[in-house]
Amino acid sequence: MDEVFLRTLHNNDLENTHLWHSGQEIYRSLVGSFGYVSQDAEKGLLEKKAEYSKDEINLVVCLVSNDQAIGLIPVCEIDWIPRQGHLTGFLIDDPEHQGKGHGAKSLNLMLKHCIKDLGLNRIWSHILIENEISLKVFKKCGFHVEGHLKQQAFKDGYFRDVILVGLCAEDYFSLKEAK
Repeated sequence: MDEVFLRTLHNNDLENTHLWHSGQEIYRSLVGSFGYVSQDAEKGLLEKKAEYSKDEINLVVCLVSNDQAIGLIPVCEIDWIPRQGHLTGFLIDDPEHQGKGHGAKSLNLMLKHCIKDLGLNRIWSHILIENEISLKVFKKCGFHVEGHLKQQAFKDGYFRDVILVGLCAEDYFSLKEAK
């Protein structure tokens, strides 16, 4: 299995991010709604997301073997008073790279950065109820199901339920000590 690393989002990631944000298939498994994005709009969004922000972290998942960018993992809505952030999901772009542990590895790397480096106390996320693969990855990384949000997302013409998952720093450190 290829190892992965995380790096900051750069303006030269435009081709990849536009491809990822334009993929309707990717959005089937994400809580957010799909919308067509022009390359010009994507360029503006990328420039904004690539800037330093104390409120969000936008990192690219890359393969160690060849530095190839294969996905994104963002933490947004960082609130420094309760020291928490919303992991808005992670995406691994191509079926060729899926199912190889890259999601769990990138999630663990982001958790380490958020909890150990930045001192956040809690990370939370929303997962479509039918996205069993993502739920399994989050649970593998120590997240707990905290709630069920009825008809929270609108996908493919239907309202869908969403699972709320969260991980607190004390659980993260307990899990790491147990290994």
